[in-house]
Amino acid sequence: MWSDTPDKYKEARIMFMDEESSNWTWDNEAKAYFWHRFYRHQPELNFDNPEVQMEMIKVVDFWMKMGVNGLRLPSVPFLFEEEGTNCENLPQTHAF
Repeated sequence: MWSDTPDKYKEARIMFMDEESSNWTWDNEAKAYFWHRFYRHQPELNFDNPEVQMEMIKVVDFWMKMGVNGLRLPSVPFLFEEEGTNCENLPQTHAF
């Protein structure tokens, strides 16, 4: 998730205010801001992109075929972003 401005998704809460002052961090190489909900060293994927969705399905499919009994998915409420919302538990997250 890249942006020319850190002004998108202003309603989204910053999870760790003691360590992060924004959900956006400037990247000097890309000359753009990248989105993260937790820490700046954990950039988010763009789940609006069908290719990202397919790759994540492939990852889950791989582990299911390996025989795991389940997956821990603590960050699922934050998969999608939408302007004018707090970017948590959005309908598209539940649909995906």
